[in-house]
Amino acid sequence: MKHAFWGEYPNMSLDYSKALVSMGGLQPAIAPAVHLTGTLLTFTWLVDPNMDWGIKNDRTMLLVYCPELGKASYFFSGARRSTGTDTMELPPEYVGKELHCYIAFKSSDGKGISDSVYCE
Repeated sequence: MKHAFWGEYPNMSLDYSKALVSMGGLQPAIAPAVHLTGTLLTFTWLVDPNMDWGIKNDRTMLLVYCPELGKASYFFSGARRSTGTDTMELPPEYVGKELHCYIAFKSSDGKGISDSVYCE
């Protein structure tokens, strides 16, 4: 959060695109994007064809925050990094509201994690 707040107290704002929901040493998602169809979010990212075999099985961690509801939906063990895509079903009450989406990866053994990346 230290990089996401701007302004001076008491007139401070949060820049969701600069917030980190995870921090770690694994390679983050490359050029992530998200697309909403109904209640289904589809996350995509670039897959480096020359990626190290050790990170191909990293799993996605997806988080969607809805400020209006003050709620977040998330998955901590999604698709493999090598697939380049993952989906997440949203609760119906999220539809039509402002959403902030993040993606990160965790290693297959659960010991490593990447910085999160804000998805446009």
